[in-house]
Amino acid sequence: MTQHHNRRLAQIGRAEELGSGIRNIRRYLPLYAKNSKFEMLEEDNFETILHFELEEFTETQRESVEKTVGKTVEKIIIAMENDPSVTIQKLTKITGLTRRGVEWNIDKLKKEGTIERIGSKKGGYWKVFQKNNGNNESTGTR
Repeated sequence: MTQHHNRRLAQIGRAEELGSGIRNIRRYLPLYAKNSKFEMLEEDNFETILHFELEEFTETQRESVEKTVGKTVEKIIIAMENDPSVTIQKLTKITGLTRRGVEWNIDKLKKEGTIERIGSKKGGYWKVFQKNNGNNESTGTR
C-alpha cells in the first residue's frame, strides 16, 4: 500500500496521478531538450526548475516562420479592411490563432503604424494605413 505524504490529495484519489508528472518530466526532458538539466528544490512547497538551451533556427525554418507570420498579418489587415468593426473573436476564427495571438499581432501592427483603433472596444472600428514612401495613408474611412 502506498503511503501518501498529503492526506488531502490522497483523499481525493489524485496523489498517484499528480506525483507521476514530475517523474515523467525527469524521464522525458532529455529526449525533448538535449543538454537539459532537471532540478527540484523542496521546502514547504516544491519548485521545479528546468534548464535547457534553445536550439537555433535554420535559415529555412526562419523563412518559414516569417512567411507564416506575414500571411497571418495579411489575413488580419484584409479582414479589417473588409469589415472595420471586425472583432478579435472573429479574427481568431479567421486566423486560427488564440485570442492572445491575435492581440499580439494587433499590438505589433499598432506600434508599426499600420492600424489604429478609432473609438471604443465595442463601438469603434479599425483604420488601416498603407505605407507609401514613409507616409501612412488610410485605405479608406468608415
